[in-house]
Amino acid sequence: MVIEDSLWIGGLGRLDYQSGEEICATIYASNLISLHKTLIEKSNLFYLKHFQGLLSPTFRDDPTKTVFKAHTIEVECNPRGYGLVEIDIYGIGWIGFYSPERGNTKTTFTLYLPQEVGFDVREALINFDSAKMPIKSRHLKTGTLESEDKKPSAEKKKKTF
Repeated sequence: MVIEDSLWIGGLGRLDYQSGEEICATIYASNLISLHKTLIEKSNLFYLKHFQGLLSPTFRDDPTKTVFKAHTIEVECNPRGYGLVEIDIYGIGWIGFYSPERGNTKTTFTLYLPQEVGFDVREALINFDSAKMPIKSRHLKTGTLESEDKKPSAEKKKKTF
């Protein structure tokens, strides 16, 4: 993620990158929750346009009935690039961080959640070593997280049972 990026977690919450060094976020949530990256300036209109479509599931049936509350969160990474904290969103999942730049970095996010949904910033349970991550798996594609390394090759068409 880079400055001015906004990441929708279904229609349940949003993470806006406000300032700091480039950082990668890994979302741990159900496969039924869609992910979509857009620009902060387009994020509110995107929510209204794609409510219960690309952005699903949602908290309520009417997009105007959900009141999102903003929370400012600072994420620091150690010299190896590991995020020191994770964001735990109650009932939804959690977000881990790592910095491909290495070195002590600090990044500021704004997390928007429905006012009824709680969260916690906790010590990181999982430490990523960004040097060992394949570069292609670091990129967020619209709606899914996937790696080009996982595409089936033409040689593996034969199936065995």
